[in-house]
Amino acid sequence: RFKEQKEELQNRLKEVGNKLTNSTREITKLQIKLKAVESSLADCQTSLKTKSKGLVQSQAELENLKKRYQKELNSAQENQA
Repeated sequence: RFKEQKEELQNRLKEVGNKLTNSTREITKLQIKLKAVESSLADCQTSLKTKSKGLVQSQAELENLKKRYQKELNSAQENQA
């Protein structure tokens, strides 16, 4: 009876050990995936910052063109008058 209980406990312990090993492997896989996602997110953030800077520059250029064309339009209207 004692021997059977001992074997049963050893089997349970082995089973728990296997589950723990599998869980550890899964955690490792998930950590690798998380690192890849974090890296991808960082790349996206960098890209967005670059595009945002480009848009700000484009807006400034468009505002300058708008002012210049408005001045030219005003000048042309004054010359017509």
